[in-house]
Amino acid sequence: PNFPEMPMICYVPCVVHLGIGLARLAGPVRKVEKEIMNTLKEYGIMPQSIASISTIKAKSDEPVVKALQKEVPGLLLYTEELAEIDAHPSKTVMKHMGTPSVSEAAALLSANNSRLLVPKKKGENYTVAAALDIRTVRQATSK
Repeated sequence: PNFPEMPMICYVPCVVHLGIGLARLAGPVRKVEKEIMNTLKEYGIMPQSIASISTIKAKSDEPVVKALQKEVPGLLLYTEELAEIDAHPSKTVMKHMGTPSVSEAAALLSANNSRLLVPKKKGENYTVAAALDIRTVRQATSK
């Protein structure tokens, strides 16, 4: 809401875990970052709600990963665990990274959740997915 005449406080909990997949030397870095944030905006997700950004360990030296590490604390890097997560597989990712999924699997793994908030979205040289931290999801109770 936009009420310029009324001061407001908005509470934005850090509960969204992003997973990213990257082509080698994906960039330009600022363009990729902006496109990732625009994807979140399309889903109504505020950047302040990002709890972590995860990717495969092999991409830890990529410029985009290093830039995101500066902006989001606690960047998590996973390797073999990604292959154990049930996500939409990619033959290209399997061929180059040895796991069927990076962005979706990384988001799900870091959120400890089995449902995506944002399914994998492809950019020019990256993919991004998001999941809600399982600790924030209300569990149905039976009566």
